[in-house]
Formats: sequence, C-alpha cells, structure tokens
Amino acid sequence: MKKRLLSVSLALTGMLTLSSCQDFPTVKATANFDETLTINTNSTSYSESKLVDANSDSDFSKYKKKINSIDVERITYTVTSFGGPSDQVLTTGTIEVGDQDGNNRVVLHTMTNVNLPAIAGQETDVTASAADLKKLEDFVLNDPNKFTTFVTGKVNKGPVKMAVNLKFYSKMKARVIGSN
Repeated sequence: MKKRLLSVSLALTGMLTLSSCQDFPTVKATANFDETLTINTNSTSYSESKLVDANSDSDFSKYKKKINSIDVERITYTVTSFGGPSDQVLTTGTIEVGDQDGNNRVVLHTMTNVNLPAIAGQETDVTASAADLKKLEDFVLNDPNKFTTFVTGKVNKGPVKMAVNLKFYSKMKARVIGSN
C-alpha cells in the first residue's frame, strides 16, 4: 500500500512539475528591431512603409520557439539624414505599425508642427498607448514574426528628402527547455 501511494505521489509530482515547465527555468534577453525609411518626394505629403522581420535579431531568432512573452519597452525615431528646405516644418505626421501585409494598423505616434532640420540626428521617443504596444507585441510574437512600419506626413513646403530610423527596444522572456 505504501509503495502504491508513493508511486501515485511521485507520478502526480512529476505531472505538476512538467506542467509548470513553461515558467521554469527561463532566460531574459533583449530583442531590438530597427528599420530606416527613406522619403524622397517633391510633394508636400509623403507616405512610406517597410517590413520589419523580428527574425533578423539574433536573440529573437535563437529563442523564437521558446519565447513566453515580449515587451516593447521603448520606440524611438530619428531623422538620420535631412535634405529638405532649412525652414521645413512637419505640419502633421504619424508613425504606425500593421501586420506583415500592412493590415490591422495602429497609430503609435502623432506629430504636429515639428521643425525637421532642428530634430535631425536626435533620437526621439514615441508615445504609444499600452493597447497599441500590445498589438505590436502580438505581431512580433506570432508567426510569421513580422510587422510593417508606416510613416506619413505633410510639410509646409517641399521637397521632402529625409531618412527616418525607427527603433523598437524590447525585452523577452523565453524558456531554457521545451518549446511553445
């Protein structure tokens, strides 16, 4: 009887241990994604998009099948090169993300009356809502682990000649053993 009780007890302990493996042991790592969008138009309005593949980050790719969660902690934009008029002002602009096909878009950031030459070279934080960050995290975490970035805007005078670098700073938690 004692042997049987011990066997059942060990079996239950083993099942409980295996069912909690998704939380133990884990590793925390960074996964940062960035993409530069080049805008070159003689118009006073622009729209540019680019696909970001999370698999291009080596840590993300390494832990892809074991990731429990990903948290986008910070998003920034930098005008990395500027060739427009010296008094050019972005009257309205948005930074958006969508799924790999450009659908299910969410606005991460809006801008008004920004002096473009004055911010060239300065990394600026994006003010995204928690719900919009969650949507972005879902795009990254779920297959095919890709999302599309969009920058759109209108300026006071053309031409618009600049490159905008978007950076997504993320932390992820992944299991050391097992997979999702």
